[in-house]
Amino acid sequence: MAKPSASQQHSVRKESSRSSSIKNQEASWHQRLSGYIAFHLSAFKLSFRNLSITPFATAMTICAIGLCLSLPAGLYLFIKNIQQLSQGWDKGEAITLYIDSHATQAQINAITDKIKLYPFVEDTTQLTPEKALQEFQSVSGLSDMLALLPENPLPGVIMIQINTKLTSESELFAMKETLAKMPAVKEAAFDYAWVEKFNIFLSFGKMLAKCLYFIIGVGVILMVSNTIRLAVERHRDELEVLNLIGATTAFIRRPFLYRGILYGGLGGVVAALILNTINHTLQAPAAQLSSLFAGVFFLENLRFYDTVMLLVASAALGWIGAAIAFIQQRHSLYNEAS
Repeated sequence: MAKPSASQQHSVRKESSRSSSIKNQEASWHQRLSGYIAFHLSAFKLSFRNLSITPFATAMTICAIGLCLSLPAGLYLFIKNIQQLSQGWDKGEAITLYIDSHATQAQINAITDKIKLYPFVEDTTQLTPEKALQEFQSVSGLSDMLALLPENPLPGVIMIQINTKLTSESELFAMKETLAKMPAVKEAAFDYAWVEKFNIFLSFGKMLAKCLYFIIGVGVILMVSNTIRLAVERHRDELEVLNLIGATTAFIRRPFLYRGILYGGLGGVVAALILNTINHTLQAPAAQLSSLFAGVFFLENLRFYDTVMLLVASAALGWIGAAIAFIQQRHSLYNEAS
């Protein structure tokens, strides 16, 4: 068997050296990652232990944060439940024309011919005053009382079904105004006018919820910040010793940040429990309300995504409050240590 040449031996040694270097780099990367995780896990355990030293004060702070967070989350859930009343409503019958009882058939035909000129009209349904009275008698159960009336009080009705995908709101308003001006039409009305007003109310509620999110979020940040500031003051001697022996700012700050995250996250858990308790309490009244709206309404609780977002947001608020508190106390701490 031929002996490898000098160049081949050099290549083998070079490749072996490169492989060992890569392995050392991988080992070093794994060591740094495991060390980083170990540092954070140690800081988390230290924060949890410090909270357990004063359980009553910790519980009071967490419950206060949970109560604060339950207000905007509860308003969000309330709007989400009320919004169901307009989601299932069909805008197919968009415009209703009330026809004068003395209108001639020629005038009614002129109205229907005018309606056919609009390309976004899908269908029209016409009810004569007699047919409208029959339907009202069958629905209301007041046939005996209505029979005593000298004349039929109900007007004729033309219901116009609209394909809203082929038109705009301005075109619908223009169509309504045009049809309302025709001689035989007593009144033209949008069937979904109440839905438009209801959506305006919901928009106001959503804006109010956002304002509450901001105000209460700032309140939670200040609450956590003040709590962490007091904790820094209690551990001032320990922090001065750590600073003198060369501990980094990140190492000193990390337990306090985790403490803020625990305050905020556990407060979010309390808020979720409060909302679940309220939802369970309102199940029976909600069932009665659902029967009034023919099953359209049902009481909806926080979903998994909503709960996760609540916990993440509350933990983030706690982290921000802790960071602000540590920044405020860091300058005085380091000045005294120097």
